[in-house]
Amino acid sequence: MKKRKRTGKHFLSLFLAVSMIAGYIPVTGNVVSAGEEVSVVQIEAEEGREKLNFNQGWKFVRQNIPEAIDVDYDMSELERWENVDLPHTVREESYNNSGGDNYQGPAMYRKHFYLSESYKNKKLYIEFEAVMGVTDVWVNGQHLQGHMAAKTVENTQYGGYLPFVLDITDYVHCDGAKNVITVLTDNSDNETVPPGKPQSQLDFTYFGGIYRNVWLHSVNTVHITDELYEDETAGGGILVDYPEVSAARAVVDIKTHVRNETPQGKNITVLSEIKNKEGKIVGTAQNETTLQSESAESIYQTIEVTSPHLWSLDDPYMHTLVSRVFVDGEEVDREETSIGIRKITMDAENGIMINGEHAGFLSGVNRHQEYPYIGYAASSSLQRRDAINYKSAGFNIVRTAHHPQPEDFLPRGAWDSRFLSGR
Repeated sequence: MKKRKRTGKHFLSLFLAVSMIAGYIPVTGNVVSAGEEVSVVQIEAEEGREKLNFNQGWKFVRQNIPEAIDVDYDMSELERWENVDLPHTVREESYNNSGGDNYQGPAMYRKHFYLSESYKNKKLYIEFEAVMGVTDVWVNGQHLQGHMAAKTVENTQYGGYLPFVLDITDYVHCDGAKNVITVLTDNSDNETVPPGKPQSQLDFTYFGGIYRNVWLHSVNTVHITDELYEDETAGGGILVDYPEVSAARAVVDIKTHVRNETPQGKNITVLSEIKNKEGKIVGTAQNETTLQSESAESIYQTIEVTSPHLWSLDDPYMHTLVSRVFVDGEEVDREETSIGIRKITMDAENGIMINGEHAGFLSGVNRHQEYPYIGYAASSSLQRRDAINYKSAGFNIVRTAHHPQPEDFLPRGAWDSRFLSGR
């Protein structure tokens, strides 16, 4: 089971460091027109990992304008586009939207951003949590392609329900010069894109747009990988499993995938620590290895936790796995992962067992991802409110319909126990 939680969500930092120029530019509190010369406020990159919110300051138009891919696209034309933030739906729809009456077709998004010289020695990735339909992304005029699409088609991403990550390191300017990202989306009927059938024949709607969050990730050249970008079967990032679980003892297996993107081999140390809610370390493991240049390796570790506080439906207790990577004794990367130590089994004779005890009566709901008017483009707080409402109503399971849920509702790591408990 994959368990991950990412750190460093610098909303204000990105507002300062990755500034909008399309239409208007926020500069030290003043608003200036796009045609004026300005001095853009920037921050310095952090030494370790950053996850920067990339939702603000986009321009949007409900059509395909091929020339908008160009870095020097006419600013006077761009000013005619709408100013939008993400998550975003291509059009606000009526409350009753049955019969496929929602907008279907192309739409474009464009954003200007700036990176200081402190990012020159970093690896930079853009993560789209989901974009509906067929998607194409250009950074400074360079068309990029995700792993899934690269296997079959020429688009960046094919299908609107899965997240994807793009490496933009070699395509951006880290000297204060303008960077441009352009996104073309299309939620038109397409028999080769799930769900495949024309929308008019379906009992649900697939709305368009960049309807979930977008993130800019910054990491060092030796780092824990992103499982979405690596596209490695049962690997990439951090994998956590619990082969033995009891009230007296739990065994936690950890697989950490580390990549060295430098031209030299590196002596690395991977230190994993499990902490309880009070911050006390209840288990640790440390491994050393030599990681060859331009290569990646999975480091396997086992941690034994004595008398663990187990996760259950009535007591959704979460530990924190802290994963740290050192090169020659210096920390270069760090991730924190929420984990719930538990053992779940299911068979015809015993039903569902959690930590060796019968789960009891389970009641739940079925959840789709669409909302009135805004379609799929629900905010983080709205996604989380659903989880809280379900638990407050007495439900303890959720059928997540037919598609991956947003991280705000069902993270790659694990739900925060506050949301699971309804508090």
